[in-house]
Amino acid sequence: MKALILAAGEGRRLKESAAKGKIYFPKPLTPLLGLSLLERTILNLRENGIEEIFIVTGYQGEKIKRFIKDGSRYGVKVSYIDNDQWTKGNGSSVLAAERTLKKESSFLLIMADHVMQPGAVKKLLESDEQVKPGEVYVLVDYKCQKVFRIEEATKVLVDSDGRILDIGKDIKDYNAVDCGVFLCTSGIFQALSDEALEGRHALSDGIRRLAKNGMVKGVDIGEEWWIDVDDKWDLEEARKRLLESLRSPRDGLISKLINRRLSIPISGLVASTRVTPNMISFLNFLVACLSAAAFIKGLWPVGGLLAQSAAVIDGVDGEIARLKYMATKYGAYFDSILDRYGDALIIFGMTLGWYLAHSEVFIWLLGSAALIGSPMSMLGKEKFHALTGNPYYPEKYDGFLRYVPANRDGRLFLIMLGSIFGQLPLVLGILAVITNVLAFGRLVMVRKVLCR
Repeated sequence: MKALILAAGEGRRLKESAAKGKIYFPKPLTPLLGLSLLERTILNLRENGIEEIFIVTGYQGEKIKRFIKDGSRYGVKVSYIDNDQWTKGNGSSVLAAERTLKKESSFLLIMADHVMQPGAVKKLLESDEQVKPGEVYVLVDYKCQKVFRIEEATKVLVDSDGRILDIGKDIKDYNAVDCGVFLCTSGIFQALSDEALEGRHALSDGIRRLAKNGMVKGVDIGEEWWIDVDDKWDLEEARKRLLESLRSPRDGLISKLINRRLSIPISGLVASTRVTPNMISFLNFLVACLSAAAFIKGLWPVGGLLAQSAAVIDGVDGEIARLKYMATKYGAYFDSILDRYGDALIIFGMTLGWYLAHSEVFIWLLGSAALIGSPMSMLGKEKFHALTGNPYYPEKYDGFLRYVPANRDGRLFLIMLGSIFGQLPLVLGILAVITNVLAFGRLVMVRKVLCR
């Protein structure tokens, strides 16, 4: 499927609301956590399998072309459609693409200034086989009470069969909001042409004309979020939502309560730099090496604090990967391998450090048992994912064992506590027990799933 991005508008409200009104780039190139609004839209489409994209330009269109170029660095093919009548309204931008897209059975239409989760676009694309010639499907949000600044949103009235009866910013009777993504057929061009003849040039005018003939259907966005960025307050809200979405259902207890509260603000700062997830993964490994060295030298509190720092940094690489659409299979593999080495070195450092200080042989037994059990948590999750194709969620599969701090976040937190109080044998013994108990417990829990 091909996609059409509308990026022709001036974005005057965003310029006026910004500090001192000094914005020297077109609105679609407004930066947001390391990517422009337009880049986020392009990468969102790529994540949903769309590789050919047409961008309608108008205001400062040449700057957009120079910035995005042919799209190859994003893994897509980008072509441009100039709209010299962009001041009339966004409907004119859609009409500018008629010659290019009128023969397509369907195409995706999206706004350059709408930020949303990839899952939102996916919901609309899943309806592609249902759309009939002449119809338009609109992504809508029924959670009106959660829509940010709903007074600025385009409202829609949807009947019980999902057909849109009316659309517009000022309609009084509505039950959903237009999210700015449309699955279109060539019918949209005729409707917009008819509206233009009567002096109306907004996209919603064409949608309303089609709706009167029962040709527009709403597709529920569900629990996914979206936001239309019109001014600096919308931009700040988009930033907050993007950062909040970095929390993962696979997080352990310590990650939820402590680590994410530290890693997410760090990711917000790092996002605007050129630092890559793999760089952060390697930094995480170096911090783990320093932790091991501190334990060997007898600097146990320092070693513990470095171990906990590694746990926090370990969240940043994945957050940056998701935030900037930089996730790769190799990156996940690279991170996983370095984490295992880092964990092993920390436990080895604790064991050797205590032995050098106290010459107690039993510490090697505790260290060996902890070393055996520590990688089992991630190994079990990854094997489950390889066998089923589904992520392993502790809250879903672990039962009461989900409260055992045996995942990496919990292990490193326990190491920090034990090192501060000088109880390395105790924490190694705890790790030896809980990691292996969790591993054998999961053998029982997972059997119920895999043997169905």
